[in-house]
Amino acid sequence: MPIEAVVAEMNLQYLEALRRGDVAWFERSLAPEFAGIQSDGHLQDTQDFVARVAADPGFDSHALQDARVRVYGNLAL
Repeated sequence: MPIEAVVAEMNLQYLEALRRGDVAWFERSLAPEFAGIQSDGHLQDTQDFVARVAADPGFDSHALQDARVRVYGNLAL
């Protein structure tokens, strides 16, 4: 499977885990050095992010539109 497809699938899994409040998925999947930036600019480490997901996933449904993955060396965006 091309790396773009792998990253796209992981993104869908991320969104679904967020919707469900699936703390276990995030504990398994996020790197220890994970940094999440919230819409207000607040920076969260893995522990803070997982705690927020556990407290309030934030939405009931989502629709991902026009998502594209780009690979630059060993970085995918």
